[in-house]
Amino acid sequence: MSSNNLNAARSKIIISVIVLVVIALGGYILFGSSSSAKYRLASASLGNVSQSISVSGTIEPTSSQNLDFGSAGKVATVNVVVGQQVQSGAVLASLDTTALQAQVASAQASLSSAQLKLANDQAAASAASAATSSPQSSANISNLENAVSADQAKLSADQKAEQSACSQTSSSMSSYPASAKTGSSTRTGSALSAPSTSSSCTSAQLQFSSDQIQLSNAQQKYMNALSQEISNSKSSSQSSQSSISPQQITADQDAVTAAQDNLNIAENNLSNATITAPFSGTIAQVNISPGQQFGSGGSGGSGGSSGSASATPAIVINGTGSYNVQASISDAQINQIKTGNSASITPAGFTTSLSGTVTQITPFATTTAGVTTYPVTVSINGSPSGLFPGASAQVSIVIAQKHQVLTVPTSAIHSIGSHQFVLIQKGKKIIHQKITTGISGNFSTQILSGLHSGEQIILSKITSTVPGTGLGKKGPFGGGGGGAKKKVLG
Repeated sequence: MSSNNLNAARSKIIISVIVLVVIALGGYILFGSSSSAKYRLASASLGNVSQSISVSGTIEPTSSQNLDFGSAGKVATVNVVVGQQVQSGAVLASLDTTALQAQVASAQASLSSAQLKLANDQAAASAASAATSSPQSSANISNLENAVSADQAKLSADQKAEQSACSQTSSSMSSYPASAKTGSSTRTGSALSAPSTSSSCTSAQLQFSSDQIQLSNAQQKYMNALSQEISNSKSSSQSSQSSISPQQITADQDAVTAAQDNLNIAENNLSNATITAPFSGTIAQVNISPGQQFGSGGSGGSGGSSGSASATPAIVINGTGSYNVQASISDAQINQIKTGNSASITPAGFTTSLSGTVTQITPFATTTAGVTTYPVTVSINGSPSGLFPGASAQVSIVIAQKHQVLTVPTSAIHSIGSHQFVLIQKGKKIIHQKITTGISGNFSTQILSGLHSGEQIILSKITSTVPGTGLGKKGPFGGGGGGAKKKVLG
């Protein structure tokens, strides 16, 4: 065989060996190392972790108020129904004010009488008042006294006219269609227009108020004239004996003060004969009806406020657009909750969660069936729509957060007793790598020691499902454990 043929044969042999090596190497890569393909792997990496506690609660409006009349009387009108939307200041209900207006008129008359008596006694107390009075001054005082009497007569007449007009208004309201009193599907919450007869009542009330002012002015002028007359006659009155004692003047002044107080109470009771909405919201309860007697006596409270005229409030209004969740936290977890903690709220029927904040932790426990819990309030951020008071909600309260720390999937962590570890493949061997963990979320757990970023760990076998979340698994591929619910941020 020639040298050329020998070289060609050697070249073929070398090429064949190289091919066999390549095939063998490829087979080793594909099959010899196939053990690494038997497991689902994950890498330790930097990430954010949050740990939270899950509880259930009830959605409540942030603003809710019980409303009552501040006076007693017969209910004349109820302008709202449960579920109706109302605006702040809307008139929700009113009492029949006939008796209350009469009380105001009577109190005003008593005050006028007391003021006149005081003025007359003060004039009589000056012994020289008649002697030192000039004819012109006496005539002026007489004219002013006549003006007071005339104004009193006019006030009495207009009071009767007012009572008559307002009584007709009350009768008209009682026969007014129910749909007009309680609202219809097209009303958005503002108070309904009263029947046309209410204008006569309003005009009579305005005239009565004008008469009161006019009478008060006339009385003031009369008393000013008397005071001036008394002042002018002081020098000559020193030698005169007065039939009116200083004690009588003091008693007259006390009577005026008492009469003024009674008038203030009567006017306050009249103003409290209506309930108005303290804020815009939704009517949650209506516990009164026209014709019903409310309360047992007048009070000094303001109509429309949280009252105590009856055990059951006349009307309850809930604010709209602002809600919170009332939840209970066990005594084992309450120390982990702080005001200001962020929270995720999922109301019943919602497919997305809402954000919120812990705003109140009540330090008074409730024990039921041996379980002690503490009330916690979580305010829902913003003004989400579709929320209903009394609906249930799931709340996840964040109790710890870490940012850009070494993490691994929570499902990859196993434990035996107090020892925690992950599984790492070294060649064909599976080894237990001991680790120390920090906070643990639902999907990710912080690694304090035992791993480095980029190291791959075993999640499960290819043929197995990925283990559940949580710590406390007893075997390498056991089911997930319990514990607080967690989630990963970012």
